[in-house]
Amino acid sequence: MQYRDSDVTCMQLLTFLVTHYNYQIVTLRQNQSNDFWLANPLNKEYPVIRLCGDVSTELYSQDTYLKSVHQVILSAVGAQGLLLILNTNELSAAAENEYAKQYVVLPDQIMDEILIKAFPGIESVCHKVENNQEEFLKCTKRLEKKAMNEARQRRKIPVKDLPKLTMVLIGICVAVFILVNLLSLMNGELTSAAIFLGAYYKMSVVSNFEYWRLLSAGFVHADIFHLLMNMMALFNLGFYCEKRYTKKQFLLILLASIVAGNLFVFIGDANIAGLGISGGLFGLLGAYIVSLCADGSIKNRMVRVNLTSTIMMNVFISLLPNISLMAHLGGFIVGGILAFIMIDVKRWKTLRMHTRNAFILLIVGLCLLVPRVQRIDPFYPMTDAILITTAQKLNLNGYAELMKHNFIKTAESQNESAYEPSLNAALKQLQEAKHEKN
Repeated sequence: MQYRDSDVTCMQLLTFLVTHYNYQIVTLRQNQSNDFWLANPLNKEYPVIRLCGDVSTELYSQDTYLKSVHQVILSAVGAQGLLLILNTNELSAAAENEYAKQYVVLPDQIMDEILIKAFPGIESVCHKVENNQEEFLKCTKRLEKKAMNEARQRRKIPVKDLPKLTMVLIGICVAVFILVNLLSLMNGELTSAAIFLGAYYKMSVVSNFEYWRLLSAGFVHADIFHLLMNMMALFNLGFYCEKRYTKKQFLLILLASIVAGNLFVFIGDANIAGLGISGGLFGLLGAYIVSLCADGSIKNRMVRVNLTSTIMMNVFISLLPNISLMAHLGGFIVGGILAFIMIDVKRWKTLRMHTRNAFILLIVGLCLLVPRVQRIDPFYPMTDAILITTAQKLNLNGYAELMKHNFIKTAESQNESAYEPSLNAALKQLQEAKHEKN
């Protein structure tokens, strides 16, 4: 392919603006040939630049095209400013209207002082070369090198920049996951192993008053895919939220969201086994959204698009079978409210005060509901028998007897006369299976 002098000058300008001023190349579906669009929302004067080599002596004939593309890019990057057009065709002329300025840039010629002031160093960028194709390829390689370096930097996070508290939490979750799977090898049942090591189980909460499970359940995972998905989400949300909140605030949001999520499950769901940190993740998601609103990032169209897709995906996940919508909902509400109270934004002062009062009422309301939702439905005698047997195998005989006594007592209080015989039959079955194995 033969490159014109105007093409090479365009590429020289493109390489300079991308490598020295961090402009990003914008890809347009209806992009014309020899027509480059760049964006940098941090440049307040010229957030959008067009590089072209076509003949243009005035802007009126292209007004519709220029204005529409300019507005689309401004909306995408969340910026305001003039459109700067750098035209490399010698037959073109400088032009200006209410939203755009065009300058003609030619190799080895004196450049306009306004451009030199806006982009120091640009005056020495454009020069004639002996081989246009070689120069074009050289510029292309420089752009590719910068893109690869940026991609490498995004993938490689220095150890000092890792979210330290998040990494500790990930370590705890992984350690508990290993313990759950080791214990399941002993008792032969993964769900019961998870419950024994702290997963939410309404029967244990109500019968044994083990309300600590509302918190511990967040760190219990039994399935490797569940663990990996949650840890990836925790790392991404933690990486952002640890920068926006203090460590105490971050930890409070996460832990309170876990408790709130499981409390919503306790009030709204049946006697289920609940595990995983997803309630806390939804709390961090709520905190993330609040921070975007606080610093104005939510005004960025691309941020809104990405956030909307993230929310829609999480709503879809929450509606899948065996996924606790109540845990996600409770975590999201409490995480968002706490973040709103924590972030000191002057324009939110009055609203924060009312939110704080509403949050107190929410806590009081949840606490009042807890004694009213002690009903266990359905009962799982075999699961309870495995829990009791597991405690016996670990020489926790006192805990085993306490569980059995309290389980039966709870069933009797709810007129479940068939529960005790079923539990004893399950215990006998497990004992016989143990003897046969030995």
